[in-house]
Amino acid sequence: MFRKKKISHLPDIGRHLKRLRQNKKISLIEAEAATKIKIQYLEAMENNRLSALGEPIYAQGFLRHYLDFLGASEKIKVEFLQDIRWRQSLSTNDFSQIDKLKKNPVFITPKILAASGLTIVVLGLAAYIAIAVNNFSRPPLIALDQPMEFKTRYERMSLSGSVEAAAFLKINEEIVPVEQSGRFQQNIKLKNGLNEIELTAANRLNRQTKKLVKILYEPQS
Repeated sequence: MFRKKKISHLPDIGRHLKRLRQNKKISLIEAEAATKIKIQYLEAMENNRLSALGEPIYAQGFLRHYLDFLGASEKIKVEFLQDIRWRQSLSTNDFSQIDKLKKNPVFITPKILAASGLTIVVLGLAAYIAIAVNNFSRPPLIALDQPMEFKTRYERMSLSGSVEAAAFLKINEEIVPVEQSGRFQQNIKLKNGLNEIELTAANRLNRQTKKLVKILYEPQS
């Protein structure tokens, strides 16, 4: 059985501060004079506008000093000072959303959990299909062990490398066998001067990738 989880109520810092001050029959002007905290900061704390207090370290200092002045219990001090660590960074509009949560607690039910889980599964499946389709439809990649342009003194050379997801590979229009791992190797006879060797890899959808290797053959005299 699932249990409903209820979001706990957040401490209302401002209302509690104001009630403590009014119970002691202290005005804001008197509190300002006694604490040396400007009245606009006292009003900000009593209206839950903690973001107006500046950096968290200053906000905590103001709140701690004001709680001490009002004679708040240690339990209240700990609770409020822990709460300010995250409330202080929120804007005034955010507090209205917090107040709504306090009045209308959110319940996590089995139905909500099931719907959330189904949404995650559907999104994951959609992402997997998109990746698979992209891998299948894009042109295959060709990686060579040799540079794209180089010079040699030897009449014969071995051109090798690997091809990704290719149905077939051609070198100068001649089909070249490709291993299951994608590796290939082809011996080529060069002619004097510049040799241009074209590699063409294509997948089952005939999406092609071409590379041109230029080799300058100058026999040793």
